[in-house]
Amino acid sequence: MTKRWSNPMTMFLLGAATGGLAALLFAPSSGRELREKIGENSEKLRATAAKKMDEARGQVTEKYEETARRAGELAAGAKESAETYRHAVKTAVKKGKAAYDKELAKAG
Repeated sequence: MTKRWSNPMTMFLLGAATGGLAALLFAPSSGRELREKIGENSEKLRATAAKKMDEARGQVTEKYEETARRAGELAAGAKESAETYRHAVKTAVKKGKAAYDKELAKAG
């Protein structure tokens, strides 16, 4: 199966539509009654699909916002760590230069 068809929501909706259609086709009723039932069930299916899509959209939005917030926190932490290390390296270079100059002065 392709990735598009392996989505659980897609499979649910496909199963619901197939089951509903089979139930309608095998139920004893007139053509008019059958068309009415198909219309009613298709409306129910549409409403269910819309509800599931809204729920999925809300979950995706929530996860996106959570991920964006966490990424911002990680970026801020990385920036802070980089600044700390930059300062430590700068200090170490200054001390190393001062020690070198001191030893150079002793030798010369």
